[in-house]
Amino acid sequence: MRSLIKRILSEESKRMALYDYIAEYVNDAFDGGKPTYLESYIIIWDYTYYGDDADDEQPQLLEYDNYDGRLWISKNYMNRLQSLIPLDKEIIYDIVKDCFEKRFDVKVSFVES
Repeated sequence: MRSLIKRILSEESKRMALYDYIAEYVNDAFDGGKPTYLESYIIIWDYTYYGDDADDEQPQLLEYDNYDGRLWISKNYMNRLQSLIPLDKEIIYDIVKDCFEKRFDVKVSFVES
């Protein structure tokens, strides 16, 4: 019984460590991406992007639509997150959703990329 409890606590500790690691990365993107508030949208930009031409637009990492509660995550950003720690897409969605809701005090209804 003790070994089972140790294993459960160990698994929970691992899960929390993974969550904290991804959440820190996501929150850094919120800080660096300088959110833009445009009508019913909150847009987080890719602050790591440096285009080849002056005309290149800075790509979006995330876009939240207050009208329907949709949080869109760019495929490139999802790939970055999954390359840090290979987690299931739905787990990544949940972490980003939690971080976004806490940071911007909004309710995310669904996530897509």
